[in-house]
Amino acid sequence: MTKPSERIVVFVTPAQKRAIAATADELRISVSELMRRAVLSFSATSEQVKAASIVDRLNVPRAPDALDAALQRVAHDAALA
Repeated sequence: MTKPSERIVVFVTPAQKRAIAATADELRISVSELMRRAVLSFSATSEQVKAASIVDRLNVPRAPDALDAALQRVAHDAALA
């Protein structure tokens, strides 16, 4: 299964675009991969990406926990009694 991806638009001058494309060609990687590696080479950014990834995983909706639901029903019924 592939991971979802998102687009980031970066504005550069025509000369910068040519230089970036030439560097990517020399390294035999895509411009996107070159930019990704360049950004992630900054340790602070890399740590931020790791932290954001953890937050994203924590925010993923989870399937209802049957045991938790049963315990909540019991607690609710006990409170009414």
